Amino acid sequence: MQPNRELLKDKLEAYEDKVKSLDSYLTELRTMCTKHDTPNEACASEWGEATHNLFYYKGEVARIKQELGTKSRLASMIPGIGTAVGARTLLPETRNQGIGVVVLSSISFVVGAILGSVLTSAKSKD
Repeated sequence: MQPNRELLKDKLEAYEDKVKSLDSYLTELRTMCTKHDTPNEACASEWGEATHNLFYYKGEVARIKQELGTKSRLASMIPGIGTAVGARTLLPETRNQGIGVVVLSSISFVVGAILGSVLTSAKSKD
């Protein structure tokens, strides 16, 4: 079982690097889209893809840390996430797991609408 643990540690390190890279990318994307008045459609697709990837890699980091027996920073910051034994998701445990998807979709829509509004207002100020 030791080689499997080493493999998980390697994946954990790689995924944590990807999380840091994606955080930096999202910050830079937001800055550049605002600075260069990029159309909302172009920024929104890039933003959505990067956000999705970031969410995925944060989930994988939490899952691997749980498998390794260490508590992830994400799980410790948000109550109810990643606390179930054998949990393979970042969603809080609910009776109907589909509800979490609806909530996350709604949140993503609102974030996209706010981002679009901010980019539009920044463009109209110039």
